[in-house]
Amino acid sequence: MTLINALALATLAHAAAVFPESRLITPSQGALLNSWANKTAGQEWTLCYTSFTMNKTSPAEFHKRCDPYKHTVSVATNTGGSGTCIKKKTPPPTCPNGNDPCVDWDGAPYPCVNGFCAPQGSCSIGGDDCNNFGTPCGAVNKGGSIFGGFADDNWSGHGDKGTDATFLFQLGPGKPTRYGPSAALCPQPGHPHYRSECSNANCPHERASRNCSCCLCSNVNDCKKTIYMNADPWLWPQWGYNGLGNVDLYMGGKDKNTALGASAGCTVHFPDWYHIWKTDGPGATYTGPVSQFGCGDDCKSICGGYENWFETDMEVWGIMMPQTVGV
Repeated sequence: MTLINALALATLAHAAAVFPESRLITPSQGALLNSWANKTAGQEWTLCYTSFTMNKTSPAEFHKRCDPYKHTVSVATNTGGSGTCIKKKTPPPTCPNGNDPCVDWDGAPYPCVNGFCAPQGSCSIGGDDCNNFGTPCGAVNKGGSIFGGFADDNWSGHGDKGTDATFLFQLGPGKPTRYGPSAALCPQPGHPHYRSECSNANCPHERASRNCSCCLCSNVNDCKKTIYMNADPWLWPQWGYNGLGNVDLYMGGKDKNTALGASAGCTVHFPDWYHIWKTDGPGATYTGPVSQFGCGDDCKSICGGYENWFETDMEVWGIMMPQTVGV
């Protein structure tokens, strides 16, 4: 065996040891994730949770096994799909005078179908109106993406945690890509794109504008964009807050004790209104792949969309960091 071959085999073995026997991370991807997390080359991570063999009907087992770890990498995949048009829980109103057209809230007429004001159904994902029961609806998730996030604090307790060392990632399909916090993209005072509204003390609370603050958010995620990760014993891992009520990546629903992948999602990023950032999702804590307005089923995201993950699997790998001893 030549020295070059020996070195290549040693390198491969080194990479394979980073996330040993992972079902989602290849050796080369493992080495890349390890470097993104700023760990020593060859640092071996411990598998603290896997949905392939552990309970995924609630986050309880994930927290029980992974909360002790200070730094974690969570990696997931889903089968994807689309929603189905289902009958609304609350029936729509009956049509006036039998089958006369109904009138919308703004006075616009809309059809009467079988004696009821249409639409009579709602999509099982997203809740958009629909009429043809049993037919596909909602954004299509093609599935197969492998994605996740790095957390530099544990998932125990409640509230916002983490630092700007956290990041999201997509390992495939395509080239593995790291998406870090977007605060560095925010125009600062003196920058030609810094908006004058930033001096308005009420700006962060004026949600209607969508582009009021210096980070184009207009909400509780301040211009420093420090909402990196959110911990709660009843929730799966969550990263970031996009400023408009959505989390940048959530591995399960925002309600308590949902199953892995149920009502889960991630931010779909669009160019901002003034096209001054490379990436957006107005106010998102993290950057991401950029879609174009009107992209429909071709919108890009690291996870495939929201509320359309269906069958989902996840591994969480941890490193037990040394505890700081007080003086």
